[in-house]
Amino acid sequence: MCSSDLARTGLPRGSVDYAACLVNEANLRLSQAEETGALPELHRAIALYRQARPRFSKHPEYERICLLGEGNAWTTLAELGEAPGPNLKKAIARFAAARSGDEPVDLGDARSLINEAVARIALADRGMQPEQHLALAVEMLGRARTVLDESDAEYIRAQINEGNARCALADLNRDAIENLWQALALYEQARSPLPSTHPDFALCLMNEGAARTQLASLGEASQENWARAAALFETAGALFPRRSLNRGRCMSNEGAARRNLADLGIHVEQNLQRAVLLYRSARRQFPAGSLSHARSLMKIGRAHV
Repeated sequence: MCSSDLARTGLPRGSVDYAACLVNEANLRLSQAEETGALPELHRAIALYRQARPRFSKHPEYERICLLGEGNAWTTLAELGEAPGPNLKKAIARFAAARSGDEPVDLGDARSLINEAVARIALADRGMQPEQHLALAVEMLGRARTVLDESDAEYIRAQINEGNARCALADLNRDAIENLWQALALYEQARSPLPSTHPDFALCLMNEGAARTQLASLGEASQENWARAAALFETAGALFPRRSLNRGRCMSNEGAARRNLADLGIHVEQNLQRAVLLYRSARRQFPAGSLSHARSLMKIGRAHV
């Protein structure tokens, strides 16, 4: 019997206190599943949120917690590969139901908008009506920020995700240059209040580097953007944990930026040598046999040509 089961013992099953115990257990199971990827824990969390919610009919603030928690559980199931499309749509429905009205008025409304936007970006990543979902995500993230302080963690999360959505729209050739410059501004603003030790600081640097590579590939100030991207990936890579996949991605992306600088005739030998070293280091970050590992091997060959 878990601690939540013990806490519920003796409480009236229809009481708010009983429901609060259910929610506490659901939150715990959700957190554990996010760490371990245990699908049964997520399904159990969803069942607990659903069991608790009717008991909060006179307490809308607690009912909202159940809806947000259940939506997060559906999103995590999708991220782990279980029925991504249907589960993301279930998450979107829960996040929409958690809002108090059409316009956000508080932190709970902002969180529901941000979470729904993240789910819509995930649907777009899977090729499901991408332009529609990305455009809605951008609009929702902008609305969410209207009720948040600029230093709030949720405000920063909204900026990062709007930047991601705009980069994805650029990939679809929808106002590509404009969206990429706006994404750069969002990443820069998002990291400005953060210490360099914060995980999102390195993430912003990496994302900005990716946006600059997109701009360079489109012929927008190519030399400047390839050089800036290389510097951003180098700085971000040093901030990520030593054996992390993101560190490997930064190494691989910096190598690509330096190879492109060499193609432009910029410090050719120096940049190609650095690119080869980066690809070799990146390869060790990725599991053998993975797509990223194979791509690193291919890039080493191209850098030697």
